[in-house]
Amino acid sequence: MIFAVRGSRLSQRVERDHGMIRSSKEEDHHDRYRGAGLRHVWHTGRSHAHLERKALDYALAVAGCDLDWQQKNALMTQYNDLERFADVEPGLQRLKAAGYSMVVFSNGSPAMLTAIMDATNLHTYCAGFMSVDDVQVYKPSPKVYRHVANRLGRPIESVRLISSNPFDVIGAEAAGMQASWVNRSGGVFDTLAPPPQSVVRSLIELADTLAQVLGGR
Repeated sequence: MIFAVRGSRLSQRVERDHGMIRSSKEEDHHDRYRGAGLRHVWHTGRSHAHLERKALDYALAVAGCDLDWQQKNALMTQYNDLERFADVEPGLQRLKAAGYSMVVFSNGSPAMLTAIMDATNLHTYCAGFMSVDDVQVYKPSPKVYRHVANRLGRPIESVRLISSNPFDVIGAEAAGMQASWVNRSGGVFDTLAPPPQSVVRSLIELADTLAQVLGGR
């Protein structure tokens, strides 16, 4: 089981600290932020850290936010130390108790992932992380999902991606991987493909659903 980590708390910090992002959905502005980053990645091939900064600039412009460079730097620093959603720890506890092997899988750099795992104590539940830096191709390329399955030493169809990013879920399923979409905000799935069979509102619900359907690992 592999988990995609995303900075969905970053947009909430902009709203909390600067009072400038106005949205009825907590994910809306982060999706703009993430989508901009992905477009830059695909079209320029620049580093993920550089592209995250450019994506933040884009999302702030769309949201009508005017932050100075110090405020932007503070936000980017916080990207590696974001609060976990309330369901994360109890959900991971249940999944670990059920016997699942779990790793983090991300477009982020090894340095970013190391900082995030240290800050959020994910080492308690996950065996480590895998970065697309290993293959120099970004999600949702099929190559990265096949790479993860190979690293795990398992057939790709036996590996499940857990993500709140529709594009990631679509990429994983297209590569032959199982996938679960964590839809905390009650948003709409990307129209590029139908939602996966497994759609949950939290990691707690995910653990309960897998226990009912699969009876554990």
